[in-house]
Amino acid sequence: RARGVRLAKTTNGHGSVRQAPVAALPAVVLPAESPAEDMLPATISSFNGDRGWGFVTLADGEDAFFIRDDCPAGRAFQAVKGQQVLVETVEVREDGKLRAKGVRHPTNIPVGTAT
Repeated sequence: RARGVRLAKTTNGHGSVRQAPVAALPAVVLPAESPAEDMLPATISSFNGDRGWGFVTLADGEDAFFIRDDCPAGRAFQAVKGQQVLVETVEVREDGKLRAKGVRHPTNIPVGTAT
């Protein structure tokens, strides 16, 4: 692998693990206790709060589907298009599409709250 290229572990849902390069994104400020080293940066490309699902665009430009119930915040998770988030894992489904799990905000500040 090229020096300085960060690899992220992803699974295909059957236990196989592959490593994919993670492109550099703007730095995100995280709380000191946050375990973000192993998480993938992503951007919300769409989110349906009524239905509880959406898509994130990963650093490599691929889109991954996610369900709010798979997020650490659960049904309290809300997001807006363009918002930076972190993803715990990305799985390759049987149909070849990507599914993100563990989508969370870089900080625990709810959407719409002034910082």
